[in-house]
Amino acid sequence: MATVIALRLVETHLTQAGTSFLLHVDGPWGSGKSSLLNLVEERVAPYFQVVRFDAWQQSRLAPAWWSLLTALRSEITRSRPQWRRPFVRIRESATRIRRTGSPYALAFVLVAIVAVLLGYLLWPRQPAPLDWQQLAKTVTALFAALGTLGAGAILAARLFLWDSARGARLFEQTQANPMADISARFRWLLNRSEKPVAFFIDDLDRCDQKYVVELLDTIQTMVRDMGGAQQRPPAERAAYFVVAADGQRG
Repeated sequence: MATVIALRLVETHLTQAGTSFLLHVDGPWGSGKSSLLNLVEERVAPYFQVVRFDAWQQSRLAPAWWSLLTALRSEITRSRPQWRRPFVRIRESATRIRRTGSPYALAFVLVAIVAVLLGYLLWPRQPAPLDWQQLAKTVTALFAALGTLGAGAILAARLFLWDSARGARLFEQTQANPMADISARFRWLLNRSEKPVAFFIDDLDRCDQKYVVELLDTIQTMVRDMGGAQQRPPAERAAYFVVAADGQRG
């Protein structure tokens, strides 16, 4: 069975490179679905970037789309050499600024301006090199500015880069069409992978019905918004999903 699934993945990628697809591995609890996914991963690892996704664990943390994108980004980053990993986030930030326009860039600029103003106001006007009191004020001003900038950067990262589940939920609440930006980010991450991406989703049958519907709907929406094989440029990658779950539950 593992060999058949692996061959199916490879065949689909080679013959229909622009077409995403989802395969459901059905079986009752304890029938070895997780072990089967492990065997499939061993066979496709040379050809695919496999993203393992434990649906049951993720269902208690954040929106389904956020968990999927975070897992994808983590796997892509992990596969790169250590020195190249920070560039994934830098390029991702620059891409989103270009897509969403000036509001996010303006937020970062305002954070920097506030930090500079705070440092200026606290900086001693007539510093004396040997005056320890003024030296302490100088150090305090410096740390205050850096602290403000750091706190602002952390807050901006959580909202702008969706580095937290809270930031993901806030994004959903403040955007008129959040799935458009989410699908664009998903497509961008897929194209940063050095191999075709295959999601192996396990333990979905342990989740409640609401999350199952949310996850499958998210996958369907992101793949649909990427466009069909005729619309997608040849350089862009498709996404493949292997879902292990008991179809009789729920």
